[in-house]
Amino acid sequence: MADSTDNSAETSQRNKKSVRGPTMLKAIENVRKTGIKIPLQFDLETGECYGNNASHFKSYVALLTRERCSIAKELWKHIPEGVKNAMWTDIKAIFVIPEFDDAKRNDHFKKIWFHYAAERWKDFKSRLTRTYITDPKPDDVPPYVKYPYIKKDIWEEFVKYRQTSDFKEKSQKGRENHAKNVYPHVLSRGGYKRLEEQMINEKRLSLSKDSSGLTDDDRHPSPPERYETWKPYIPLRILKIPVVESHTYHYRYL
Repeated sequence: MADSTDNSAETSQRNKKSVRGPTMLKAIENVRKTGIKIPLQFDLETGECYGNNASHFKSYVALLTRERCSIAKELWKHIPEGVKNAMWTDIKAIFVIPEFDDAKRNDHFKKIWFHYAAERWKDFKSRLTRTYITDPKPDDVPPYVKYPYIKKDIWEEFVKYRQTSDFKEKSQKGRENHAKNVYPHVLSRGGYKRLEEQMINEKRLSLSKDSSGLTDDDRHPSPPERYETWKPYIPLRILKIPVVESHTYHYRYL
């Protein structure tokens, strides 16, 4: 009888509030139908993905991580290697991933994106904690209803751990360390490549307004220096500081 009651309650909650399922990009659905993988652009030195399909790739990695990696695991290193390898196989089935002759380079490239996946997994668990444990709303749909890949028993295990004194102590230390970071480094999902392209386009636009006396090199500005792309987080809207269209990139809000 208890199970029946739980099921009816969950059904009622679904009817009251629409449940957003996993967002499957149309481009990925086309790959499954046609077998033609989605091309990507990578910086082969840093592993950074950029270009038109970069956002699709990053969204898919994050989604796959949420679906495959149990929130009951405390750390990324606790996720079984078999699960991680299966994820990488699925990613390569959808996107064109670089293959190197050197096995170590292939492994390093995979580790770069597993680090990204680990960060998104950690963010997801933090968001679940804030939304459903720290500050729950009476009308919120339970996460095991909203997210099909979260089972009810796993959620209960997750909640139990997040309410322990051990976790609360770690969480408090994390908040204290985060508060010490005066200049959090924030970029959009496009990363450095997108930022560099934007800065180069702005330089080119600025130069095109006065083309007299310019050489060919001037008309094709070089990529910005590393220090130019560094951006401390400054909430301009909150401070009500106008965004000035200039090359003072440190004070522009992305």
